[in-house]
Amino acid sequence: ELNTVAYFAILRSRHSFKTVARIRETTQVLLDVYNNSGKICVHPLKAWKRYTPTMFLPHIMEGGKFVPILNSADAASILHFMTDKNTTSGVRNLDYWDRIFLKAGSILENPDALQEKQDMVETLSRVMIGREKRILALVKEYFTLEDLVEIKKRLIGTGFIGGKSVGMLLARNILRKDPALDWQAELEMHDSFYIGSDIFYSYMVQNGWWKLLMAQKTDEGYFEVARELKSKMLHGVFPDEIKEQFQLMLEYYGQAPIIVRSSSLLEDAFGNAFAGKYESYFCISQGTPEERYRHFEEAVRKIFASTMNEDALTYRLQRGMANQDEQMALLVQRVSGSHRGEYFFPGLAGVGLSYNTFVWQKGMDPKAGMLRIVFGLGTRAVNRVENDYPRIVALDAPLVKPYAKQADIKRFSQHEADVLNLRDNEFQTLPTAKLLSEDLVEHLDLIVEHDTAAADYLRSVGRDTKDAWIITFDELLSATPFAKTMS
Repeated sequence: ELNTVAYFAILRSRHSFKTVARIRETTQVLLDVYNNSGKICVHPLKAWKRYTPTMFLPHIMEGGKFVPILNSADAASILHFMTDKNTTSGVRNLDYWDRIFLKAGSILENPDALQEKQDMVETLSRVMIGREKRILALVKEYFTLEDLVEIKKRLIGTGFIGGKSVGMLLARNILRKDPALDWQAELEMHDSFYIGSDIFYSYMVQNGWWKLLMAQKTDEGYFEVARELKSKMLHGVFPDEIKEQFQLMLEYYGQAPIIVRSSSLLEDAFGNAFAGKYESYFCISQGTPEERYRHFEEAVRKIFASTMNEDALTYRLQRGMANQDEQMALLVQRVSGSHRGEYFFPGLAGVGLSYNTFVWQKGMDPKAGMLRIVFGLGTRAVNRVENDYPRIVALDAPLVKPYAKQADIKRFSQHEADVLNLRDNEFQTLPTAKLLSEDLVEHLDLIVEHDTAAADYLRSVGRDTKDAWIITFDELLSATPFAKTMS
């Protein structure tokens, strides 16, 4: 209306969530500007009625131009240091939760407060990690007070971070203390966020479902009320302050794909894996900030509602946990990989097991462990897929396959890969031949070997043989320290 342009700056960590929310609502353009090791970085957070596929990625100034950061590892490294300055630590009314972490910060500033640090580790563990004595003993051994305060900086809401998050952090800390290898150099930096378990109950109260939740906990309503509650949980609303913190987290990740994962109080605990009982959802993070936020909220609702899945309730009932408190925390992680044309995926992914139950040759040591590795997203390594196979690796004999014939090597190899389609904003499964033929993957020689039989056939019919590949990972396992590192 005034035909003018005006701008102003606000300092991080100096304003409440509600104040920042009002500013975001009224402004047309919102930029996060900071200095990273002498380089100017700009991270667009809002651009009203403007959109490009890379607009909301962090940009770094190079040669007088702002260049988008496309690689997940680079983005995590550049943005991770910003956590200390993030607006999620804005001024709030102080309660016990805030006071206890303020006290922890004061203790950290005193180098002589050794006993106070250890006492505070135990205190914070009981309010943020969990109640299970064996887990708390491991936390006491492998976590420092600095570690726990760092978790708090990336925690949305209050409460426990859940079993999956604890397991991920504990595994990293165990490796960090392993003198056999410099794991700090080997591991990709993680910049995950945690959604505290208290938000689950806040969601129930906000939407007026508390009485229904109490009815579900009775013998009569255990399954019947759960069906009604699940339906309602897919359409609830979140408190404004929580929505603001969700928004800040999504602005941090920008257009980088993320995955929202269940991390309930009982999940991944000793003796209770809950494998496949709860949900995880990819957010490809394309589109406008409003669209990205809507997709994220939908993912959170679906995971919260999965606590009422019949198979999850049956699992708990069979293990005598029907009456135990099962709040759902969440783990939000950056998807590891790179932009490859219109797709996003890693060159390889997989899962590792410390015990190999599938030893197929005499002399193999089950205790050496095994890997299931795939080309593309690791979903195909976790979920069994009919007529498609990951590469199974016995870590004491990484090049020995469960089959010997060339025809079997091709038959029992991977033929499809899971990727994130950035153009269509969706998870897709595509033929590996399509992805390999488009020159999207660097170090292709580590992943595939030439399919001589297919090449001979193609040559006989006058066709190009350059795309006759079999995914084996043989070169990766023989010419790099990968297998030794994983063992």
